Amino acid sequence: MANERKKLIFCAYAADSNMQSGENVINIEDKVSLYMKNAVTALVSAKVNNSECEVALVTNVNVSEYYKNIFDKFNIKIFKEEFDKFKFDNNYKWGLAFYKLCALEKVLTYDYDSYLFLDADTYTQNSLADLWDETQYNVMLHNHIHRLSIPDCKRYNQEVENFCGITAPLTNYSGGFIAGSKTLLNRFINICVGIYNEMLEKNFQTSFGDEFITRLAAEKMKENIKEANAYIETFWTNVHFYLTTTRYKYNAISSFHLPDEKNRGLIKVFEYIVKNGDKVKKGDVVGILGT
Repeated sequence: MANERKKLIFCAYAADSNMQSGENVINIEDKVSLYMKNAVTALVSAKVNNSECEVALVTNVNVSEYYKNIFDKFNIKIFKEEFDKFKFDNNYKWGLAFYKLCALEKVLTYDYDSYLFLDADTYTQNSLADLWDETQYNVMLHNHIHRLSIPDCKRYNQEVENFCGITAPLTNYSGGFIAGSKTLLNRFINICVGIYNEMLEKNFQTSFGDEFITRLAAEKMKENIKEANAYIETFWTNVHFYLTTTRYKYNAISSFHLPDEKNRGLIKVFEYIVKNGDKVKKGDVVGILGT
């Protein structure tokens, strides 16, 4: 099935000295080198583990010979595309991040059947064959899995209400993983273009960058949207927000399902409860399971 279709995995990078980039690279002096090194890691790992796919960097910059040679060595393409849509004022927070939507619209005119956009700060460890089969039926997006009380989640929902009056909370999809067939992604990007044009007409400014648009587009196309969390997960490793590895603390889940702990970890919890009785307090279980 999937092997008969032409598939493209790509990252996108735009540079413009007048526009703002991501908040997590504010203090980085040489942003171009940083993103190029990240792109090498993301694209080479994707290519090595998915040799049947074509892999590319879509960018508006002239890639130096040093990085170009690395890409050539692993048969990674470079597509030069201008940043001429999904642009806002130069002072716009996350302004450069919108280039991924511009890049997506451009590559959809290329001769591929299915596409996967990946953020450059990713590493692919194995095959994406199952994903390609899924793209025949749905646009695949990564769900951040945020509780409604997470400050970013509350702020996003308020911005959506201010923009278009939707009061029901939307799913907090990431903009860093977008996969689908040419047909489905063309529908998706056309909806994104419509939202972008409406933002321009209303002079509406979001603090969420491209994710403001893609989450709304997903809501409008939800019959063909599926979570991609079987293929991608986010791990914050140098800040207080350990999204997956410490889901018991920040953005904490409410219940643990532990099928393989019936005769181990859960017995330790049982023994602790019997031993400590009314001294058992909130949060104890995490420590027990971690020993």
